[in-house]
Amino acid sequence: MFRNTEIITKVDIGSDHRMVRSTVCVNKKLMRLKRIKKRKPLKIDARQLEKVTHTFQLNLQNRFEALRNKIPSIEFLNDIITKSAMELTEKPTETEKDINEEDKIIEELERRRKELRKKEIKTGY
Repeated sequence: MFRNTEIITKVDIGSDHRMVRSTVCVNKKLMRLKRIKKRKPLKIDARQLEKVTHTFQLNLQNRFEALRNKIPSIEFLNDIITKSAMELTEKPTETEKDINEEDKIIEELERRRKELRKKEIKTGY
């Protein structure tokens, strides 16, 4: 954020340009927080993972066999394990709520109102 900006007229550089001096305030804490990646908490159900232990182990074994000749980083291995656990413990997606007739009518009226506003703006009436 710029706090103070001044024009310095004492410096003569041979043109109509002038030097400018500004005071800038930088929030170091905010800049540091922007650089830090926040991780979302894992939502892995341990009980459900215990039920599918065999398939989880097979899934991990297949993924790690593909990496046999490479030396992956710890973050990459962590991502593989968490992704496979999330896939197996993922809850089925919730179905969209049923929209009743009144909601459909309201949505249609809102759509028509928006169209009328656009026409009013274009024509000026």
